[in-house]
Amino acid sequence: MENKYGCSAIDIKAIIAPGISLDSFEVGDEVYQEFANSGSAMERIAKRYPAPQGEKWHIDLWEANRLQLIEAGVKEENIQVAGICTYKCHNEFFSARRLGIASGRIFNGIMLI
Repeated sequence: MENKYGCSAIDIKAIIAPGISLDSFEVGDEVYQEFANSGSAMERIAKRYPAPQGEKWHIDLWEANRLQLIEAGVKEENIQVAGICTYKCHNEFFSARRLGIASGRIFNGIMLI
């Protein structure tokens, strides 16, 4: 946005749309490791939850995206998180995790004002 349109990160407003929540996004150790290898703040975006086969990692994608926006220069007060879990609200939103990959997709966009 800065390079192509001359936007300044401090003027950008962002909304993190509905998506899977920390509670619902269980991942394997290999996914956890990929996030860690990418430099993600694991102490802020990852948590272990009890599971039938032992504890499992869960990743907070909302927080991961929020932190990336802040790192890019977007002001915290210009970031809103919808806080709607598509896994829990699968009757209102597509959830590949709950309904399978053929369930559909959610469309998001960027708008210049």
